[in-house]
Amino acid sequence: MPTNSNALTPWGSSNFGPFTNASTQPSANGTVAPSPTTLTALSTSGPTLFLTFTNFTPSVLNCIVIDRNYETVRRICSNISPIFTLIKDPEGHNLALIEWNSLPTVEITGVIPKQKARDWLALTPEGMSRIMTVGQAYYVWAPAGKYVCLYSTVSSTLKILARICKTPMNVALEMSQAAIDLSLLEPCVVATVLLQSGRNID
Repeated sequence: MPTNSNALTPWGSSNFGPFTNASTQPSANGTVAPSPTTLTALSTSGPTLFLTFTNFTPSVLNCIVIDRNYETVRRICSNISPIFTLIKDPEGHNLALIEWNSLPTVEITGVIPKQKARDWLALTPEGMSRIMTVGQAYYVWAPAGKYVCLYSTVSSTLKILARICKTPMNVALEMSQAAIDLSLLEPCVVATVLLQSGRNID
């Protein structure tokens, strides 16, 4: 089982390290989420979805995902080893499964058939970005300063569809309306778990 290796090691940790300038605000249930104002607007128009992976026990592999209103929208659950990581909705329905073995696999119900994580998030030859495949479409995850950003590959003009940032206490995922319209919510949540897991997926 791959351990003690960052899933994005080839990218260089300085590109997605702790976001030390993030402000935080406590919620009624005791969780702490970075303020949406710590992320500047995405390069797309329309509202954005801001999710926070928090309450790590002890890592992103066991946590809850909350929205701007501190409502739980996803649960990330792993067994002790962990061998399996499940992404569940608030009602407990399984939405995605990651199996941690020598070659980790990933499956998203109705979206991504079971396959090797390294194929779904394929490292580019130069080792500086990853190609995410969803259906017949391809997207690129690449570091940009303190973020890991998701770009569309269908236009010569790079547009940020989503981005991840890491704070001292949690991980934030911000998605543009375009990403939501492309049904990228579950792929982005699963990609965030894989990329922030600290485990080697290659």
